[in-house]
Order: sequence, then structure tokens, then C-alpha cells
Amino acid sequence: MEKPQLQIHMESPLLDRPVSIRVTGLSGGQNVTLRFQRKSYWGSTIYSMESHGTYMADEEGVVDLQQISPIEGTYKGIDGMGLFWSLRIKHTEENSKEVFTKLQPQSLTILLENDGKVIDTKIITRKWIDDDVIRTPVNEKGVVGTFFMLTIPRQDLRLSSSEDRKVGFMSFLLLY
Repeated sequence: MEKPQLQIHMESPLLDRPVSIRVTGLSGGQNVTLRFQRKSYWGSTIYSMESHGTYMADEEGVVDLQQISPIEGTYKGIDGMGLFWSLRIKHTEENSKEVFTKLQPQSLTILLENDGKVIDTKIITRKWIDDDVIRTPVNEKGVVGTFFMLTIPRQDLRLSSSEDRKVGFMSFLLLY
């Protein structure tokens, strides 16, 4: 029998894109816990967050978060992204050494536990904006906001339905 392991699949590291999480190598009917841990930074405050779910493997020894609901945890029902949106603040601390930006990439630790022991760990990093996007703060003549501009044409980000036009997009976020 193979060793239990986490399998993570992300087509894109962007925060608004789905992440597929599976556990393989389990015995049929075996219960395991998945625990998410991450730190969120807002100014000089660090928020330690956590979510968890206990799942029962199918007869093939697989737990697929897109197909089963947790037996117990921080969310209910079948939801492949449930452990992401059900993260809860466990504690906060102040960090006077460095002020973090709101749009910095977020690292998330995923722990696979069996009988209270960690048997596999993965770390994923997700981003707020694509690497091909330039973010420019604007504060001129009473206009305050942020300008986002795509640096290169991208097929997957088109404004036109015409196949021969490869057009990126620009966006301006106004603050008021």
C-alpha cells in the first residue's frame, strides 16, 4: 500500500481560482483530518488563521474535497474550497519590524493528520494579482485610486470576442 499523501492541483496561483485537493494512499473508510494554517498581514498586525475538516476515505482510499463533505470541521457540505473560506482567526500579534502590503502573496500550509499526527504537509502560495499586471497608485488633482494595467497581451484575458485580436485590459479602482 502506498503512503498517504496530499495531492494539490492549481491551474493558476491567483486567489480567485479553484484549487483541487485530494488525499490518496488511505485505507477504505479511514478518517483523516486536513488542517489549513496561514498568516494574514494587515499593516503591522499579523493574524494567525486556521480551518480544518475530518473526512472519511472512499473504498479506494481517496479523499477528494470536491466530492465529499467533512464529517466534522469549520464548514459543512460538499465544497472543494470550504477549507479556504472557513479560515478563522486563532490569534493576532503586532509586528513592529515590517509593515506588509495588502496585495502580497499569501502562503498557506496544508497539513494531513491521522490520529493527531502530521503525516504529510504542503505549502502553496496564492496571489492577488497576476505577475503580468502593474499596479500604480494614483493621487492627482483630487483623483485617488489605483490603476491596474496588463503589461503584455494575453489570450486568456480578452475584451473582444474576435479571435484575431489579442487585447489586454486596463482597470482603474477609485477610492471614495
